[in-house]
Amino acid sequence: MESDKIIELSQVCFQYPGAKSPTLKISQLDIFKKEKVFLYGPSGSGKSTLLEVLSGILQPQQGEVKILGENLVKMTSHQRDRFRANHLGYIFQSFNLIPYLSVEENITLPLVLSPSRRSKLTSADVSAEVERLCQHLGLGDLKSRGVTQLSVGQQQRVAVARALLGNPELILADEPTSSLDHDHRERFIRLLFEECEARGTTVLFVSHDRSLEKIFTRSLSFNEINQGGAE
Repeated sequence: MESDKIIELSQVCFQYPGAKSPTLKISQLDIFKKEKVFLYGPSGSGKSTLLEVLSGILQPQQGEVKILGENLVKMTSHQRDRFRANHLGYIFQSFNLIPYLSVEENITLPLVLSPSRRSKLTSADVSAEVERLCQHLGLGDLKSRGVTQLSVGQQQRVAVARALLGNPELILADEPTSSLDHDHRERFIRLLFEECEARGTTVLFVSHDRSLEKIFTRSLSFNEINQGGAE
């Protein structure tokens, strides 16, 4: 059903200034509500560029990028920033935590940036939800600690809690498990899925590591959907 589509890409072309060919050339990509999609492809192929287009950080030169039925291409830069803050959770490969903030302050940052996400929760709910996420993700006694004092695995879980707070409809994950061993990667993804299933959140997870794809509801080859060149 059309209304069940979370992501709709049509005839999208993105080329970096000065590049000889497009990094992205995607005729069609549809992802549906509550799907957990694994998008695999080699490093440097353009997967991160695709996530930046889907989140409105980058604008394609042509085509339609619809998220939740809204065409990002027709929005102003400010409207795209607001839309991203309100509706998307982004888990970066390098986590992008704020080093001078505590674990709890990093987790609650989306509520500062998005009044819409903040309005879904009362002050008591925020405290309870941060506590619940921290307990579930193994961060229960670390809320007041600075993120620079955490291990890589702990920082990763802070990034996940931050992405989930305020119930965004879509989670974009850019190879966040690349620095973990296989057992920890799989455990991390299963924790992420548990949280997303409870919320009805859609997940698009990109990686070059195909050993993880069996956990997902659907897997896609980036090279098959993209006719563009490498980054």
